[in-house]
Amino acid sequence: MPSSILRRALTAIALLVFIFPALAAAQEYVVSSGVKGGNYHSIGARLTVMLLQEPLKARHEASAGSLDNLNRLGDSDHPANVVIAQADAVRYYLDEHPAFAEEMVVLDDLGRECVALITSAKTGISSAADLRTGTRGALIIPSAASGAAVTYEYMSRMDPAYRKSPAVVANPIETMLKMRLPDGGQIAALMMVKQPRTITPELDIVLANQDTFKAAPIRPADVKNGKLPDGSPVYTFETVRTGFGVDYHIEFETMCTRAMLLTSSAKLDQAMRRDLSLVLLQSGRLIAPGR
Repeated sequence: MPSSILRRALTAIALLVFIFPALAAAQEYVVSSGVKGGNYHSIGARLTVMLLQEPLKARHEASAGSLDNLNRLGDSDHPANVVIAQADAVRYYLDEHPAFAEEMVVLDDLGRECVALITSAKTGISSAADLRTGTRGALIIPSAASGAAVTYEYMSRMDPAYRKSPAVVANPIETMLKMRLPDGGQIAALMMVKQPRTITPELDIVLANQDTFKAAPIRPADVKNGKLPDGSPVYTFETVRTGFGVDYHIEFETMCTRAMLLTSSAKLDQAMRRDLSLVLLQSGRLIAPGR
């Protein structure tokens, strides 16, 4: 074989190895997402399918949510190397493990997630600041693995006065029924974290009963904010509109965080990070537009 042809052949092989290094790699992507049936679990499943279609080695694992994912990513003995987490959970984790900031890599921004603090006329809550008094009762969250649980933990760490309204796990719909009682069911509020445009069953009840329920405002003065390693704030404050039409909607002041797709440079080498980034670019966003 002439030397020029040999050189071209070797160059072509080198380019293939450079562009598609993960095809020859034995390491797999292990995506840790969230509880089955939840939004993070759905995103993790879609990402795994996208990787398998390339085809790249990948598998998907359910988890207990953002903090569980971060603990897995920071654990050198755990196989999870791609995880999803709320920004406030990331800040919470980094406060406890500051050295992890050196190896954490943000792969993608998965969109905003906003807090809905649902109250009734009976609970006496006019804004999030009232939770710091501890005189209105418990703050209800949907589950210990929910986004609301993480947000409460971070808010309480930044301002311990919020612990005067202890977070209690309870059924959200049953909670809203109790909130209609004369004493408000000894409940301060129901906290949920949701995509801005999503109408959950609980918010559907608020929309249909605006004389009874409301989303109490959360203002910048109510919450001590923090910053992520890139300097961006953990929370942004905005007015969120939920619902549709002229009468079937509400607008409320609240704080929003964001969902993040993360990896660790200690677990995912540069070649695999590049391949994953290419998959994300070629396949479009993991979330619905406008979230």
